[in-house]
Amino acid sequence: MSRQPDSPGGTDSAADAENRRTVVDATNAPKSPALKTTDMTSFLSSPVGEELELESPARAPYVVKHIIDSRYARKSFHASGGMGTVWLAQDTRIGRDVALKELRVHEAADAPVATRFLREARITGQLEHPGVVPVYDLGRDPATGRPYYTMRFVRGRSLTEAAETFHQNRRSGGNDPLELVRLLTAFVSVCNTIAYAHSHGVIHRDLKGDNIILGDFGEVIVLDWGVAKRLDGSDEDIDAISRVDPFAVPAAGKTMMGQVLGTPAYMSPEQAAGRLDLVGPATDIFGLGAILYEILTGVPPFSGETAVEVISNAQRGEFDRPSEHWPDVPAGLEAACLKAMAWTPSARFATATELGQEVQGWQDRERRKAEDELRQAGERLRAQQAALVALTHTEVFAGPDLDAIFHQLVETAARTLRVERVSVWRFTDDRQKLRCHALYELGLDRHSAGVELEADAYPNYFKALAETDVIAAADAQRDPRTCEFKDGYLIPLGIGAMMEVPIHPGAVLCHEHVGPPRTWLADEQLFGIAVGHLAAHAISQWERRQALEQLQAARGV
Repeated sequence: MSRQPDSPGGTDSAADAENRRTVVDATNAPKSPALKTTDMTSFLSSPVGEELELESPARAPYVVKHIIDSRYARKSFHASGGMGTVWLAQDTRIGRDVALKELRVHEAADAPVATRFLREARITGQLEHPGVVPVYDLGRDPATGRPYYTMRFVRGRSLTEAAETFHQNRRSGGNDPLELVRLLTAFVSVCNTIAYAHSHGVIHRDLKGDNIILGDFGEVIVLDWGVAKRLDGSDEDIDAISRVDPFAVPAAGKTMMGQVLGTPAYMSPEQAAGRLDLVGPATDIFGLGAILYEILTGVPPFSGETAVEVISNAQRGEFDRPSEHWPDVPAGLEAACLKAMAWTPSARFATATELGQEVQGWQDRERRKAEDELRQAGERLRAQQAALVALTHTEVFAGPDLDAIFHQLVETAARTLRVERVSVWRFTDDRQKLRCHALYELGLDRHSAGVELEADAYPNYFKALAETDVIAAADAQRDPRTCEFKDGYLIPLGIGAMMEVPIHPGAVLCHEHVGPPRTWLADEQLFGIAVGHLAAHAISQWERRQALEQLQAARGV
C-alpha cells in the first residue's frame, strides 16, 4: 500500500499569510554546509501557491508547485516508514482516496533527510512503470511546513505478510502449492520492476518483503524509494553527509539512514560494511535474493539478538540455507536464491531480469511437469478402468475355479501397474498363517503358489494388516511394517517397495516392486483396492457355491 501523508489546503487569504509566517518561524533549523542542494528552509518558507525552483542533487533544476490548503483531508493513519508517515487521505478536488506521505516532525529540520525525502518523491514519480506507484503531487503542508507528496493508495498486503501466512499454513499441514505460485509470480514482477529502475539509472537499496505490496486486484508494487541512488554518482554528496553510527539501529527489520543504508535483516555484505563505493545493481540483486529467501522460508535471511549482531552476520553473508527452514524447498529455487545472495557481487545474477527469468523458468518447467503428470495419470486411469472392465467380463471370473480367478486377477494387476510380483494370500482359520494361493511374476511370466508366512515370525506385518486398509510401503526395507522381511526375503529378491491390500474376508493382495524404493500413487492404491474387491467378491461367490453344494449333498439332492 502506498505510504504517504496528506496535507490540508485553502485559498491564499489572510489565514494563509499567517500560515506562511508560522512555517517560516518553524523552519529555522541550521543548514548543513556540505549539502550542495537548495536547503529545506527555502523550500518550506516559500509562499503558498508560488513555484520554487530547487537544485536537485544532479544539479538539474526542477519546479515544485505548492498546493492550496483545502485539497487533501487526512482520513486515517496508515503506516510509518524510514523517513515519513503515511496517511489515507481524500483528494477533495478529484474525489479519490490517495496515500499521503509527509516528513515526520522531528525529521523536518534535518536538511539531508529532507533532501532524501524530496529525492524519493522525484525518483518514484519519474519511474513510470506498473510496478512503481504513480506520484500525483509534491508540496508542503502550510499548517506545519512539512513536505509531503501524494500517490495512488494500493489496498492489499505486504509480501512479507503473504510469505508468513504461506509458511504458517504449510507448517500446520495446510500447504497450498498455488499460493507459492502466486508468491513467485509476484517476485518475477518485482524483478521486472527493478530491472526497469536499473535501466533508468536508479538502484533501490532497501528491497525487502515489507516494501512490496500485493494489491487486492493483482497489483505488485515496489514502495519506499527513500534510500534509492542514482547510478550517475549525483547522489554521492547526500550519502556522504548522512553519516550515522552504523550500529546505532533501533531494529534489524527497519530501514536505517546513514553510511550504512537499508534494512539490516536484508542487507548485502557491501551495504552492511558501509562500502558505498561497491553499492550498485548487484546490491539490488542481493536484495531480490533476500526477498526470494523470505518467500521460501517465511523469515528474512539475517537474524540475531541485536541489530549489531544482525549487521555483523550480513557483513559476513552468514545465513541458514532455505532448506534448513523448509526441508522440502524446491532445489531449483534454493539454488537461484543462493546465487542471488552470493557474498561476491560478481558471483550473483548479472541482472534482475536474469534472476526473474530463472525463477519464471523454474515455474514453467514445473507447470510442464505437472501437465505431463496429469496426462500420465489420465493414461493410467484409462488403462486401469479398461483392465477392471475386462476382468469382470471374462468367463474365468464368472466360473467356479477360484484359483483360476486369482491367477487372472494377479496377472492383470501386475501388467496394469507394471509391478514385478503380485499375489493373493489367504489367512488360515486361526489367522496365524498366510498361505499364498496365487503368485504371478511379470518378468518370468510365471504363476506359482504354496508359500506360507507365520504370524509369530512377522508380528508387525500381521498387526498392520489388521489395522489398516492399505499398507503402502514406499521403502519396504525400512518401513517398520514390512522390514521384518528384509534379510530373508526382500534383499534376496531385490524388492524395494510393497503395497498390501487386505481383502475381506481373510485375504491379502500383495504387490511387490523389484528395484529401488518407489511412491505408490493414489490411483495405483485405488486400483489395488478395486482388484481386492473383485477378489473378495470371487471368494464370497466361491464360498456361497461351496455352502450350497454342501447343503444339497446333505439333503441328498
